[in-house]
Amino acid sequence: MSSKPSFRLHDAGVIPGDASPCFFPSKPNAGILAFLNSKVALNLLSFIAPTLNFKTSDIDKLPVKGISTNSLELVNELIEYARFDWNSYETSWDFLTSPFLNESIQRNVTIQVQYDIIREGWRHAVNNVKNLEEINNDLFINAFGLSDDISKDVSLSDVTLLCNPVYRYGDGKSEAELEGLLLVDTILDLISFALGCIFGRYSLDHQGLVLASQGDTLQDFMNQIPSPSFFPDEDNVLPVLEGEYFIDDIVGRFRTWLKIAFREEDSEENLRFL
Repeated sequence: MSSKPSFRLHDAGVIPGDASPCFFPSKPNAGILAFLNSKVALNLLSFIAPTLNFKTSDIDKLPVKGISTNSLELVNELIEYARFDWNSYETSWDFLTSPFLNESIQRNVTIQVQYDIIREGWRHAVNNVKNLEEINNDLFINAFGLSDDISKDVSLSDVTLLCNPVYRYGDGKSEAELEGLLLVDTILDLISFALGCIFGRYSLDHQGLVLASQGDTLQDFMNQIPSPSFFPDEDNVLPVLEGEYFIDDIVGRFRTWLKIAFREEDSEENLRFL
């Protein structure tokens, strides 16, 4: 499977590899990132290197022009959208908490209502990124005088945010299928976070990782959070059965976590929704 080339900003500590080479401009400039991710750069690359592989020497041949204050502001805003989206998932080193437990989300409503609020925010983010990328394309198309040759339009599938189901799951699916897939994965992410809390990796009283090293104990957890609202599993063993058979099995512990993380009076409705 091949895709269009894309360029990302690497934070400190990232080690480049052969499969994803990096280049280091003499003067860091977000405008270069704005240009390289524009449809103008993609069009020019199709002439310089009409294959699936792009070398740093190919990138070095691109003529850069049209970088303005507007393009700098656009790319910085796009970086923040991408960073926030990536950090919303446990795969990010900078993951802090589940979107359902974010301080900006209403806590006095059911999980289903919270999901609707979160989903609307994701739609807004995807539409904003699409609009910003089209403005960015327009700036460079006009700078190169290519308005008759290149369209500024960005396909929804090219908005590379994980909260965008069209990008995440691919074209060819109905809106209902896409929404269903996104809902299931979002709920699975919430359950994964709950399991992290049960094992002490995360806590409802702390942002980010708590226990993350081999050999960490419950005492290490208590040293960081002396009075947790939810206690991790003491023996670090979580029976997984079809029903609720033990006090500390996965069903019982999850029920307890759910009552503490969200309003207890909504726990049965929340369970049904999950």
